[in-house]
Amino acid sequence: MNTLVKRLLLLAISGMIIQQSAFGDGLLVPADDENYSFPLLKNKSTEVNVTVHGAFINTVVYQEFLNESGDAVDATYVFPLPAEAKAVNMFYWRNDTLFRAILKEIPQSPTPGTGEGGLAAYINDYIGRNGITLDLKGIPAHSVQKVEIHYISKANINEGKYTWSFPLECTDFVKHPLDYFKIHIDLSASSEISGFNLTGIPDMVETKIDSAHYIYDGMNSKHYPSADISFEFSIDKPGIGIDWYAQKLSDTTDGHFGLTIMGPDHTESPLSNRIIFLLSNSTTMLGYKLDQSILAIQEALDQLGPDDYFNIIVFNTDVQPWKSSPVVASAGNVTDAIDFLNTMETNWGSSMEDALVESLGQVPDNQYNNVILTFTDGVSAIDPSNISSLNEYNTGIHFVAIGKDIDRSRLELVSGDNFGTVTYLDVTDNIRQTINNVYNSLTQPVLKDLDIQFQSIPVYSVHPETYPALNAGSELIILGKYHETGPDSVVLSGFGNEGPETLNFPVEFSGTDSGRAFIHHFWAKEIIEQLEYMILVYDLEEELKDSLTE
Repeated sequence: MNTLVKRLLLLAISGMIIQQSAFGDGLLVPADDENYSFPLLKNKSTEVNVTVHGAFINTVVYQEFLNESGDAVDATYVFPLPAEAKAVNMFYWRNDTLFRAILKEIPQSPTPGTGEGGLAAYINDYIGRNGITLDLKGIPAHSVQKVEIHYISKANINEGKYTWSFPLECTDFVKHPLDYFKIHIDLSASSEISGFNLTGIPDMVETKIDSAHYIYDGMNSKHYPSADISFEFSIDKPGIGIDWYAQKLSDTTDGHFGLTIMGPDHTESPLSNRIIFLLSNSTTMLGYKLDQSILAIQEALDQLGPDDYFNIIVFNTDVQPWKSSPVVASAGNVTDAIDFLNTMETNWGSSMEDALVESLGQVPDNQYNNVILTFTDGVSAIDPSNISSLNEYNTGIHFVAIGKDIDRSRLELVSGDNFGTVTYLDVTDNIRQTINNVYNSLTQPVLKDLDIQFQSIPVYSVHPETYPALNAGSELIILGKYHETGPDSVVLSGFGNEGPETLNFPVEFSGTDSGRAFIHHFWAKEIIEQLEYMILVYDLEEELKDSLTE
C-alpha cells in the first residue's frame, strides 16, 4: 500500500457494537517497541473543537506527537472513540502535506504492530471495540506527527440536561504534561440555553452571541491528562417543542433533516403507568450489579402512583413471575414485591426472550403507558422479529444493559422496533442512580402512541420507524431525507393525559446551507448502525457486509 494513503481501521465487530468502559486521549504507539526508547511517541498537544446544535454534536480532535528518536519510526495512532460516536473523517500530515485517510470497518483485531501481550494488551483494552487506528509509516526523526479526527455523537439527555464528555484521561500511559490542551465549544439551540457548566478546564472564556448561542474557549498549559473533559447545559422547554435542522446540497441531490422533539422538563399529571420490571438474576449478575438493580427497583416501586400497575418477572434459565398479571401499586403490594426481590434465588442462564414473551402476555390493552424495563448483563438469543410480532399494545421495551459482554445488536433491534431505548452501564458506574433517572423519565409520559407527519413535503428513509412515548425531560430524534424544498409543518399527534392531542410546528425544508452539513452524517450513522445490527443478528449475506464498508 502507498505509504501516503493509509487505512483508517474502525475497530468493531462489523461496526460499533459494544460499549467500552474507559476512555482516554489518542496515543501514537511505535510499531517496533524494542528499538524505540519510549513506550509511546510523546503527545505534545491536543486541541478539541466542539460544535453543538442542540442534541447533535460534532467533535474535531487535533493532536501533535513528537518522535524523540534519532531514526524514522513506523507507528500506529489509536483513539478510544466513545461507544455512541461515529468517525466521519480522519486526516494526517506528512512533510507538511495534508492527507485524508480512508474509512473502513473491520472485525476487531490487536492494534497493528503491537502484538498480543504486555503494553499491547493494555492498549487494546484501552481503545475498546469502538476504537480507531491509523498506520503511519516513516515518521522522520525528531519530527512532529500531526493527526486530526472528526466524529459525531448525540448529547446524553437526562431530566432536561444535555451532557457531553471528551475522553482525555490516559494517565496509565501518558506520564508527562501536554505542552497545552485547548478546547473551543460553539453551543447553539433553538431556544434559550442555561446552566452551562464545564469540568476539567479552569478559566473558560464565555462569549454570548444571543440567548440561544454561546461560545466557550479554554486553554491549559502543561496540562496533565488525568481526567475527562465534560460539560452540561439545559434548553428552555416550557412545554413540548421541537428543534429542526435541514440541508440540501444542490437541486439534484437529496436533502437530509433532523427533527428533535423535546418533552417538558416536568409534568404535573402524567399518564398512568403499567410497568413490568424484568430482572436477570443469573449468577453473572451476583454482587454489585444485582444489588444495585434491586435497590433501584425498590425505590421505583415507592414512587408508583395509586393509579399505576406493576409486576416483577425474574429470569435466568427459567422465568419466574411474581404475579400472574400486573397489580395496583398499593402499599401492601409494594411491600410484598420488595420481599419477593429480597428472597429470590439466583440460577445460571438467561432466558430473556421467554421473559419478554411472558411480559407482553401480561399487557391486555392500551389503556395505560405500557412499559417493560429490563435489566441484563449478558448475551441472550432474542429474535427481535418474534418480540415485535407479539407487541400488540405498543408496549415500550427498554433495557438497562450492565457490563461489557452485551449483545448490543439484539437489544438495539428489539428496543428500536418496540418503542424503547437502551441504557448502557459499566460496573463502575452509579448503576442505582442511573436506573432511577431512566425510571423517572419513563414514568412521566406526556404523549404516547406518537405519530409524526409532514403536511405537504414528502419525506422518506426515515429513522426510526417507530417512536417511543415522549417523556418529560427527554427527547426523540428523527432523521430522514427529502427532495422538495420550502416551508411546511410537522404534525405531532398522540395520546396525552387529557386524551388525544395534536400539535403543529412550522419547519423549513432548506436548500444549501453549509451550517447544516452535519445532518447527513447523523442520518448515515443511524442507517449504517441499523444495517450492522441486522447483519449480526440475522447473519445476512456476505455481499451486504461488504457493501456496508464501502
